[in-house]
Amino acid sequence: MNFKNNKSFLSATIFIVCIILLTPSIQSTDIDNIEHQNSQKFIRIALYDCSSSFNEKQFQTAFNYQWTRNDISYYFNMTIIDKNDVLGKGPHQLTNKNFDVFVIGANAKSYLLDGLDTKWKAKVQNFIANGGGYLGICGGANAASQGFETPENVFHQHVNKGVLKLANVYINDNFLDEWQYLFKIGFDAFFAGNVTNSSYPSYVTINTTVQKNQFNAIFSGYDENFSYISYAGGPGMYNASSTDRKYGPIIPLLEYNEELMYTKPIHYWIPTLNGWKIFRNISTNLLDKFAGIATTYNSSGRVVLYGPHPEYPFVVINGTIKEYLGHGYLSSFGLFKQYVYNYFGYLQDFFKNIWIVRRSAAWAAHVPDTDLPPISETAIWLNGPIQNNTRTDILARILSMGLFSNAASVVFGEATISLRSSNDIKKVEFYVNNDLKFIDENKPFKWFWNEQSDGIYTIKAIAYDLFGNQVHDEMKIWKIF
Repeated sequence: MNFKNNKSFLSATIFIVCIILLTPSIQSTDIDNIEHQNSQKFIRIALYDCSSSFNEKQFQTAFNYQWTRNDISYYFNMTIIDKNDVLGKGPHQLTNKNFDVFVIGANAKSYLLDGLDTKWKAKVQNFIANGGGYLGICGGANAASQGFETPENVFHQHVNKGVLKLANVYINDNFLDEWQYLFKIGFDAFFAGNVTNSSYPSYVTINTTVQKNQFNAIFSGYDENFSYISYAGGPGMYNASSTDRKYGPIIPLLEYNEELMYTKPIHYWIPTLNGWKIFRNISTNLLDKFAGIATTYNSSGRVVLYGPHPEYPFVVINGTIKEYLGHGYLSSFGLFKQYVYNYFGYLQDFFKNIWIVRRSAAWAAHVPDTDLPPISETAIWLNGPIQNNTRTDILARILSMGLFSNAASVVFGEATISLRSSNDIKKVEFYVNNDLKFIDENKPFKWFWNEQSDGIYTIKAIAYDLFGNQVHDEMKIWKIF
């Protein structure tokens, strides 16, 4: 045997042994812990296009969120999809491979038009039946119901043809009655210059009773017995009579404990020779009906429905109804005027109910009950950029609303980037095209952007609460010099 080769072999062997002896022992349990500490879970949300950028922004605010439970970091990832996507013809097809939860918000089109397409209906039903989740709010709750128990008119019959029948509940939601709390909202008051937190115009707020039961995981840990939620014409729900075994039991979440026709009445008005007079009251049938329910579909699919709007950020309490001649949904284009209403009262904390949306979507996505998002209002909302020069600010706003509105907000030169935030936000980071520019730990959070540069930029804000949970928001800005 060659001694030189043996010496090399011996040296290599000693080196390997030393490495083994000097390297800390890693047990299999330690490897499991390392993997567990670094684990991430993405909850893929498909939001059905509701043709309203403001409504989409509300859900975006809810789902731009990250939280940690039991060493797992959870992230929502929201994509807006349309009818073609549901039918399998678009770029974001509604399949269990692509998404975890299908969300329909204030979208009556989903059951008045799209639901008449049997292929569309079957695609949604199959997604839920195969283990997908469904979150329906207002119109989305109507869409998932059994419709009207006893159709009384052509409208009721039309609704019943388009509903998905994912939950074993009937609805009370008449077009000429409950819907008027949406159609008669007075847009002109929203933009009044003298609005304050103590006199804030909004949709009515309805009081709901939280149903304390062992199956209500979404509200588990919520200490209060009641919840104030904005209402805009959504349904009251009650148990239906189907015996089909694919329907799981109804889990009550919230129950209406007031009848709006008595507590916050609005009316139909007609012109007379002596001025406008009340023609008739608008009737509602909500008291003691479900405002929120959860259930299962085909055993593995999870469904959550709400009649009111927990995603709506402006919750007004202790208010009063004011009816006046102005512009509402049916007169927003100035075709005619009608008596509209606003509910003027004290504005609660911004994003007061946003946790309901998050916990509902997470539960529908089969997140374990112990890992559901915290009950907190943690959220931010980037405002449009504000310029110190009033004239350039006005010009920039005109351009942003007009020709360039689909591309970005327009600013000339220096601008202040600010945001609305919940009370529990402790720190905000401001980014331009993913480059960190400024950190603010003092309210109100804002950043003075004075860099001289032309082009379209993505402004992003990442905010943190006391426990390290994150929220973010972003917007496009076209900066001109």
